[in-house]
Amino acid sequence: MLVVLLVVACAYQYWGLPEGMPGAFPGYGNSFVRWDWMLLSGLATLTVGVQIARGARSRLDQSIGRLIDRGVLAFGRDTHTAFNVALDARAGLWAQRSGLVVAVAIGAAFVLAFGIGLVLEPERLFLMVLELALGFAAGRYLGRMAAFGSLGWLLRGRHVRIVVRPGHIDGAAGLKPIGDYYLYQAALSALPAVFLAVWLVLIPVWPSNRYDQWRDAYLGLLPLALAFEVLAFLLPMRAFHQEMASQKQEQRRTADVRSREIADIQAELATCEDEQRRAGLKDQLASKTQQYWDIESMPTWPVDLRMWRRFTFGNAALALPLISEYLGLGGFAKQLVETLQRVFERAAA
Repeated sequence: MLVVLLVVACAYQYWGLPEGMPGAFPGYGNSFVRWDWMLLSGLATLTVGVQIARGARSRLDQSIGRLIDRGVLAFGRDTHTAFNVALDARAGLWAQRSGLVVAVAIGAAFVLAFGIGLVLEPERLFLMVLELALGFAAGRYLGRMAAFGSLGWLLRGRHVRIVVRPGHIDGAAGLKPIGDYYLYQAALSALPAVFLAVWLVLIPVWPSNRYDQWRDAYLGLLPLALAFEVLAFLLPMRAFHQEMASQKQEQRRTADVRSREIADIQAELATCEDEQRRAGLKDQLASKTQQYWDIESMPTWPVDLRMWRRFTFGNAALALPLISEYLGLGGFAKQLVETLQRVFERAAA
C-alpha cells in the first residue's frame, strides 16, 4: 500500500492534477529540483520502516527461542502460550495509543511550521490529513515495538526465571540474542531521527527556501525522536539488567569462596614439592581463577562491548545537527555551499 502511495506521489509531482481539483497544479515534469523531496523521502522512509517492522514479531520469537535453547529461559508449553497471548494483547493496546501520539505530534509540527491559518488552506490541509494518517500507521508499529520491549517485565510477572551464565562465550552472560533484538528495534526506531537529522543538514543548503519553515519544527522533533530511540533500546533491557545485576550479586558469594580457595592453593603450591600434586593444584588454580573472573567480569546488561559502541556512535552522529545548532554552526554548511558556487561560477566565466 505504501509503495503504491509513493508511486502515486511521484506521479503527482511529475504530472500534477487538472484544474478544479484540490491541490491542482500542472506538475514539475523533469524539473526534479522543484519536486517535494521532503514528502517523497518521508514516504520512502516510512515504506522502508514498515516493511522492516512487519518482521519484528517473528524476530522476537526467534530471539526467545534462542534463549530457551541456551537454557537462559525455562518455558513450559502452557506458560509459553499464555505469555504470547498476553504479549499480543499488550501490543494491540499500545499500538493504538502510540499511533495517536505520533499523529498529534505531526499535527503540532504542521501548526508550528505554517501557523493555524495557512494549515487550513485546502492544499496544506489535504497534505496534513494525509501525513496524520501515515503518522498514525507508523505510530502503531512503534507502539507494537514498545510493547515487545516489555518482554522482561512480562517474564517477571509470570515468574519465568532468567538464568544468567557467567563466562558465556557471547560476552553477555548468554542473553546476547535479546540484546541483538533490541538493537534491531532501536535501529528501526531511529529511522525518524535519521530523516529529521538529514533534512536539518539539507534545509540550509537546499537550492530554494521552500523548506525553511520546517527547520524549527524539525529541531524540536529531533530530540524527541532521539529520546524515543534511546528509550527503545535501554528501557526494554532494564528488566533483564535488574535480573542480571541481582544474580551477579548472588554469585559474588561464590566468587569470594573461590578467591579464598585460590589463596589456599597458591600457599600450598609455594611449599609443595610433589610434581604430580603440583600439576593437580595448578589445574585447580586455573579452573577456580577462571570461575572467579567469569563472575567478577560478568556484564549486567544483555549486550556486549561492540554493541554498546555501535549504539553510542550512531546516536552521536544523529545528534550532530543539534550540537551544531547549539554551538551556532547552523549556517556554516550553507555559507560553504554558497562560497563553492561562487568559485565555480567565476571559474566558468
